[in-house]
Amino acid sequence: MCVYCGGLSDSNDHSPPKCLLEEPFPPNLTTLPCCTGCNQSFSKDEEFTAFVLQHVSGARTEGRSLEFQAKKARILNASPGLREQLKRMYREDGRLEVDAAALRRIVRVAIKCAAGLYYRDYGIIRTQEDFSCLLVEHQSHVDREEALRRFCGNAVWPEVGSASLSRLARYVVVGNRVYYDNPRAVQWRSLQDDVLEYAFGKHTDTEKLVCVLDIRHALVVAVLCPWPCDSSAAQRRRRKREHYGGDS
Repeated sequence: MCVYCGGLSDSNDHSPPKCLLEEPFPPNLTTLPCCTGCNQSFSKDEEFTAFVLQHVSGARTEGRSLEFQAKKARILNASPGLREQLKRMYREDGRLEVDAAALRRIVRVAIKCAAGLYYRDYGIIRTQEDFSCLLVEHQSHVDREEALRRFCGNAVWPEVGSASLSRLARYVVVGNRVYYDNPRAVQWRSLQDDVLEYAFGKHTDTEKLVCVLDIRHALVVAVLCPWPCDSSAAQRRRRKREHYGGDS
């Protein structure tokens, strides 16, 4: 099944997309089943988002900036339409103005990233319709810890396959270990240091999860995700990944 449209899958798609990451890429990048049409439909939005991220990235990623700038230049040289669109977004003061249409493209890619990380951590494939974006902000306006507090408060950090959801309020999950009644803050997980870090927490107002993404220490995104069900198939996939040290 295609995770984006629910149709038949005949391809696989990296999520998060490689264009948002740096080489060398992390080992065992997650791939999701999809159809060729959906796979191709994300390409332009991913290129656009990569360019915007390069523009807004903070000083903490400067060590990687030359490589990312070269990637951006290759994208622009190969995409005259994208180059013209981005040119129109620049204001007279040199800043990039992200309008509603541009924001929709970034949100689409952000939801795709969250869906991939959800599968990576919980072993469950859900379609795009099951995810919705709550927040897209620059770190100068909302940092990642504030985003967690806003949507998760002191909510719990769930374990997949727990026997009783009512007990979830009593423990914290860090990696694959469960700490009961542990007041320690959740640990951020790094897909690639200083490029993409994330955390999952329980949404304060619904029985759902929130995935908070910290992209290049510049963009903070919060995506509402389904609550992980008690799935024996999901547990088998997770145990297999743990055994082999990554996705397979």
